[in-house]
Amino acid sequence: MKKEKQFYRNILLTILLHKKLYVGLWIFFCLLLVFLQILFALVFQNLIDAITAMKLDDLQIQIIYTCMVISGMCVCKYLRQILYAKYQKETFQYMKDFLMKAIFNKQIAIFHEVPDSTYLTYLSSCMTEIQTKFFDSLQAMLYDILLFLGAVFGIFYLNMMMGCVILLMTLMNICVPFLTRKKIMTRTEKSLHMNTIFLSYMKNIIKGADTVKFYGMEEAIHTQFSDINKKQEACKYQLQSVLCLSDTIIFLLNYVTVCVPWFIGAYFVLHGAFHLGTLMGISQLNNNVASPLQDFFTRSSLWQSGLKVMKEVLHTIDLPMIDHTNKIDDVRSITLQSVFYSSQHHKILQDINLTFKAGKKYLLIGESGSGKSSILKMLLRYDAPDKGSIKINGEYEVSQITNVYENMHIITQDNFLFEATLLQNLTLYQTDIREDEVITIMKKVGLSHLIKRLHNQIKEDKIHFSGGEKQRIAIARALLHPSKVLLVDEACSSLDGIMGHQIESLLLTLDVAILIEVAHHVYPDLLPCYDEIIWMKKGQIYKQGSYESLCKDKEFCHFLNLTEV
Repeated sequence: MKKEKQFYRNILLTILLHKKLYVGLWIFFCLLLVFLQILFALVFQNLIDAITAMKLDDLQIQIIYTCMVISGMCVCKYLRQILYAKYQKETFQYMKDFLMKAIFNKQIAIFHEVPDSTYLTYLSSCMTEIQTKFFDSLQAMLYDILLFLGAVFGIFYLNMMMGCVILLMTLMNICVPFLTRKKIMTRTEKSLHMNTIFLSYMKNIIKGADTVKFYGMEEAIHTQFSDINKKQEACKYQLQSVLCLSDTIIFLLNYVTVCVPWFIGAYFVLHGAFHLGTLMGISQLNNNVASPLQDFFTRSSLWQSGLKVMKEVLHTIDLPMIDHTNKIDDVRSITLQSVFYSSQHHKILQDINLTFKAGKKYLLIGESGSGKSSILKMLLRYDAPDKGSIKINGEYEVSQITNVYENMHIITQDNFLFEATLLQNLTLYQTDIREDEVITIMKKVGLSHLIKRLHNQIKEDKIHFSGGEKQRIAIARALLHPSKVLLVDEACSSLDGIMGHQIESLLLTLDVAILIEVAHHVYPDLLPCYDEIIWMKKGQIYKQGSYESLCKDKEFCHFLNLTEV
C-alpha cells in the first residue's frame, strides 16, 4: 500500500514539476510582485504623510515612486500569468500524452474492466476539472500564501501592535472555514460519480436509438432519463449549496478582519500613537491579508476536489503497467497446458492441452458456447486462465510478453473502422507504407472498386461497406501489417455462402507462420486445407486430427452436415 501511494505521489510530482524552469520563474515573479505590493503600501504611507504635512515637493516625489511601483507590478503580473499559461500548456500536453500511453499500455482484459465512457470522461471533462480546480487553484493558493506572508511582514514592520491584532483576526479566519470542508469533498465525489453514470446512460441510449424507435420505448426511456437527470442536477445543487455557505462564512470573516483593525487603528491615530499615513499603509496591506485568505479557503476547497479527480484519473488509468521484460522475435509454437477457465461460476474451458506449431493452419469447430473463442481471447490476453499455462516457444507465458500484439493479429466478424480515410484505415496511420503497396494489396483481396475512394473520409463521404468489403479490408490490414500468428474468429458467419467461401479461400492463402481459425459454419471443400481440425464440445477437446483422419468418423461427418452452409 505504501509503495502504491509512493508510486502515485511520484507521478503527481513528475507532472507538477515537468517544467521546472517555468515553475522557478513563476515563483520568482510572484515574490517580486509581493515585494512591490509591500513597497506600494510604504510609498502610499509616505504619500498620505506628505498630504497631511502639506509638503508639495515630497508629494511629487511620492507620486513618481507610486507610478514606478505600479508599472513594475503590472510587468510582474503579466510575466507571472504568461509563464503560468505556458506551464499549463506544456504540463497538460505532457499529462494527456502520459495518460494516453498508460491506457494503451494496459492488458486488454484490464482495459475493458473500465467502461469506454469513463475513459472519455477522464480525458475530456475531467481534464477541464483538473485544470480549473487543481492547477488554477493551486497556483492561486501559492500566490495567496506569499501575498499573505508578505503583507503580515509589512504590517509588523509598520506597527507591532497592529500586526498582533490583524494576526489574531487572521487565525479566526483560518479556523472557521474548516467546518464545511468535509461536506464539500463528499458532495464533489458524489457529483462526479453521477456525471459518469449520466454519460454512460446517454451513450447506451443513443447507441440503441433504433431499438427505442422500433419498439415504442420513448416514454419509458424519457422516464428513466428524467430520473437520472434529476439526480444529477440534485447532486450539483447540493454541492453548490455547501459552497455558497462556505463562501458566505468567509465573506463575513473578511469584513471582520478589515473593520476591527480600522477601529483600533483609528483609536491609536486619535491618541497620537502613530500617523494617519501609517494607518493607511497598514490598511492597504490588510487588504492583502483578508482578501487572499478569503480566496485561499475558497480555492482550497476546489483544490481538494480537483485533487480527488486527479487521483481518481491516475488510479484508474495508470495501474497496472505491463512488465517490460520479455520480447519475442518469432513464434515457433504456442502451447496451452492444462488450461482451466471459468466465468461467473460457469465452466468455459476444462483441461485444455493444445500445441499450435509454426507452418500450420488450424481450425477450431464446435457449437456455440463450446469454448472456441475463449481460446483466442486467452491468446490475446483478454482473459487469463484460472489454472494452467499458455506459453510461446515453450519459454514465456503469453501474459509476460510485451510485444505479443506485434506478433499476433485477429480478424473478427465485426472489424472496426476509424473515422478517417480508407487509406488511413488500411495503413492504420503508418506513414512508411506506400500508396502503391496499398493498391496492390487491395487488388489482391478484391477491393479494386474502392481504389478511387482511397482518400475519401469514411464519415464525411458516408461510405457504407458491405460485410464482405469489411472482411476484405481486415485481410488487407493483415497483409499490410504482417504478423507471425493470425487469429480468425467467425469472420464469415454473417456473410452469404458465396462471399463467405471467397473470404475463407483468401484467408487460407495468407503467408503467416500460424493460422488459427474459429468457425461455426464450415465449407467442406476447404477442410483439407487445414493441417489440423480441433472439435470442441462443452469446453473440452472432443476430437482432433487431420481432415483425412476425422472424415472417417461418422459422428464428425454428421456434425459437419448439420452446420455446413
